[in-house]
Amino acid sequence: FYCGRCIKDGYGVERDNGGYEYEYWYSKSAEQGCAMAQYVMGITIGTSYGEDPQLEKRRFWLTKAAKQGHKAALNMLV
Repeated sequence: FYCGRCIKDGYGVERDNGGYEYEYWYSKSAEQGCAMAQYVMGITIGTSYGEDPQLEKRRFWLTKAAKQGHKAALNMLV
């Protein structure tokens, strides 16, 4: 999860401007059960300009995070 965050925000590495390398690292963490990564996937999928919102994928990740007790994810689903 933190590798993706560092790449997205440019902490210690060159910032990922417009690329999606950070999403790769977030998805790896989310697939391994990291609730925070699942939440980030749920709020960021399809949010780039011109993209399909992919609501089912967003709901999938937010639901997984909420089941682990992530309160912000739960609030997004309500």
